[in-house]
Amino acid sequence: MVRLQGAAEQGARVTPGFDYTGLYQHYSDSPIDEEDAAGGIARAYGTWTFLGRESGNTTSLTYKVENRHRIGTDLPPQTAGLVAGSILPTGTAFSNTYSLLTNLFFQQRLADGNFSVQAGMIDVTDFVDVYALISPWMHFQNLAFLTSPAIAAPNQGLGIAAGAMLTSNIYAIGSLADANGDPTLSINPFDSFFDTKEYFTSAEIGWTSEKGRIYLDNVHVTYWHADERKAAGVEESEGITFSAARFINDKWLPFVRGGWSKGTAAAMKKSLAGGLGFRRDNKDVVGVGIAWGEPSDSTLRDQTTAEFFYRWQVNDVLAITPSLQLIHDPALDPTKDSLVVFGLRARVNM
Repeated sequence: MVRLQGAAEQGARVTPGFDYTGLYQHYSDSPIDEEDAAGGIARAYGTWTFLGRESGNTTSLTYKVENRHRIGTDLPPQTAGLVAGSILPTGTAFSNTYSLLTNLFFQQRLADGNFSVQAGMIDVTDFVDVYALISPWMHFQNLAFLTSPAIAAPNQGLGIAAGAMLTSNIYAIGSLADANGDPTLSINPFDSFFDTKEYFTSAEIGWTSEKGRIYLDNVHVTYWHADERKAAGVEESEGITFSAARFINDKWLPFVRGGWSKGTAAAMKKSLAGGLGFRRDNKDVVGVGIAWGEPSDSTLRDQTTAEFFYRWQVNDVLAITPSLQLIHDPALDPTKDSLVVFGLRARVNM
């Protein structure tokens, strides 16, 4: 934690961070000559708390900039998995979109942190249908086990979100975001939000054992709606998802998640996933999951996905994660019965 000279004396504080994650994946079969993909993501982020730090009713500004790129291969992992036949990315987030602004929002906390509202450049996958194993930088890689594939979550863009602890165990979250979000800023985000007026909205109600364990002990139901995106040719869609996870003895995390959607904006019309996470005393993390999904495109067959990963926490800075994905009946390639994906991820966090 770094203090800003001058501002720090008045109670303001900035907490900067940086990480770099690289991912290599090998596919057992691919219609293109290259059966390997590699990509990297560099992220610089931080939160500047400039009011109310002593009271807990804080006002802050959060930022995050990223660079996502392929490394020495024709395709990055996010694209290569789709080309190999999986309807869901096998290397979620590891694209080739280069420089991105994924967060730039003000946040106000009130009522001793029991109510919070944020507005600006937001990422709805930071708070919509989340649970403890949702990070593609640290946990699963296949989208089947991350933000529900039955949600048409937009890319990062302008929006507003609010959350509140209604009781000591019940919480609610709501959001409104640009359905045409574009973190590359190739379009003016204000024109997209205020002129196009095509929005993604969500409402979630959930239970947690206590506020401090909201990502660990969590049962929730989420409703979402996405307006028709006329220029993109995407119809109006909506859906409901559910998730249940409990961190037992601060070691075991069983989870079950599912969803249903109407329309074609989400990848899956129906989805169901379950699995188990385990954290060792040395902070290593093991995860295994199996998921089934019925694509929104009725011409495609159902796909079943299994994934195993072991995150070896080498030290406080470096983590190395080998993984294995087994995909039965890959929906985008009806000529094959299965697809095997071996992965190796390394993350440096400073």
